[in-house]
Amino acid sequence: SPEEFEGEQLFKEYDTFYLYQKGASIEEIASLLSIVPGTVVDRLLKEHKAGKEVRLDDLFKKELEEEILSTIRDLKTDKLRPIRDALLQKGHQVEYTDLKVVFYKHFAIYKK
Repeated sequence: SPEEFEGEQLFKEYDTFYLYQKGASIEEIASLLSIVPGTVVDRLLKEHKAGKEVRLDDLFKKELEEEILSTIRDLKTDKLRPIRDALLQKGHQVEYTDLKVVFYKHFAIYKK
């Protein structure tokens, strides 16, 4: 029925944060909700922006943080693609979501 579907949609939106609070990893949440990890990260960033308790360090490859920051400084750009390309050339397995979280965490820039 249409009500059930609407409820399910609503549930899925809330579910991301609920599952995160329960200790599920980004990959687990993505798998449970049949969405890509990037969507999970985007939703959790929105929750953080809205004042909810989300540890930003849970949302990206923390070990690449310094490398990402130095690449941003070196390239003097906030464009994600050249930053990601430069990091890939250095052999780092980095996703756009990793870059988005670093921009949000360090520069308060929320990239869609």
